[in-house]
Amino acid sequence: MIDEFALDYAEKIDAFLSNENVQPLQRIRDYLENGLDTIREGKCKRGCLIGTLGQELSSQNETFRLRLDQVFEGWKQQFIVCLQAAIDCGELPRNTNTEQFAEFLLSGWQGAVLSAKMHSSTAPLQAFIDTLFQHVLTKPQN
Repeated sequence: MIDEFALDYAEKIDAFLSNENVQPLQRIRDYLENGLDTIREGKCKRGCLIGTLGQELSSQNETFRLRLDQVFEGWKQQFIVCLQAAIDCGELPRNTNTEQFAEFLLSGWQGAVLSAKMHSSTAPLQAFIDTLFQHVLTKPQN
């Protein structure tokens, strides 16, 4: 079940982050906005299966923890590629640590998803998206 979900979700991420018809940072925004819409449609009752399993199983079972960590690492690599594209086209500064940004993005999003479920509100997701694009993923100053 984990492998099937991970593969399907990696394809979903790829559809957004590899869309070369859209600027790299907009690809990330489109992915997050789609996630926001999906959670809104589910009335904040559902989140990310891998995130939920990670929260529940990572301290209980090492085999599950390792597999879930591999899934997150794969997703992180997809974001790293997109963030590097943002650097290459001048949307982010050359000294941007893409690995650290990708880790922050995924961890922050998972936390916002959890918070949205707990509060039964998409406000935490919108706050994350707004803060990410207003203060973190910002274009370099000339």
